[in-house]
Amino acid sequence: MIVRRDQKMTRLKLWTFTSIGLISLAGLVPALKVLSNDLAQSGFSEYFSLIFSDSGLILSYWKELIFSLAESLPVMSMIFTLSLLFICFLSLKHLMKQIIRNQLAF
Repeated sequence: MIVRRDQKMTRLKLWTFTSIGLISLAGLVPALKVLSNDLAQSGFSEYFSLIFSDSGLILSYWKELIFSLAESLPVMSMIFTLSLLFICFLSLKHLMKQIIRNQLAF
């Protein structure tokens, strides 16, 4: 009875971690698309390319460049994308832990 309950719990954990991982992985595709659109619209790449253009100019105006880079970052899109990526890796970690422990008794 206890063994059957433990088997049921391990199966539940396995399917829970698998479904959470797949949902977060599927959510990464539109999140990355939104992040790339936001980065293109914000002008971050133009500010970032200034770093490689003229070193003398950058040494003079490095504070303004850093502030412009920080201001043009799409923070909400980055937070959303990174949180989905974190959830995906966390569920993968717990899923691998379940498999490595040999708790899958089918």
